[in-house]
Amino acid sequence: MNKRINLLMHIATWLMIFISPILFSHDVSISFINMVTFAIFPICMMTVFYTNYCWLVPRYYIPHNEKFYWAFNIAMIIVLALLMHAWMELIRPLFPDDLHRHHTPSASKQLPQPLNYRNGGTNQKTRN
Repeated sequence: MNKRINLLMHIATWLMIFISPILFSHDVSISFINMVTFAIFPICMMTVFYTNYCWLVPRYYIPHNEKFYWAFNIAMIIVLALLMHAWMELIRPLFPDDLHRHHTPSASKQLPQPLNYRNGGTNQKTRN
């Protein structure tokens, strides 16, 4: 395949992955900190993909050294998951009002009550 087409396909794919939170999040306000938060996972995906694409597959998987390939992949994913968790815990106190405000339910909101079928299907309590 032509190198330019290959490069454009990679750029287009990663661009779609990075802007997907903007396209598919209707209930979250998009701010700089939300975009940074949303970008952490795609950056980790990109790290795993290009580490495999450029280094691990040609050097270890194709020559049939699968044990090192899988061990390195598992270790890399665990380390990246721990780094993502540490990053999220680090930036949460810096932006308390801006981060995750739409994802956590308010303590003042009550959960919907089950329908009371004895009262015609309404949520009102029956009178004695």
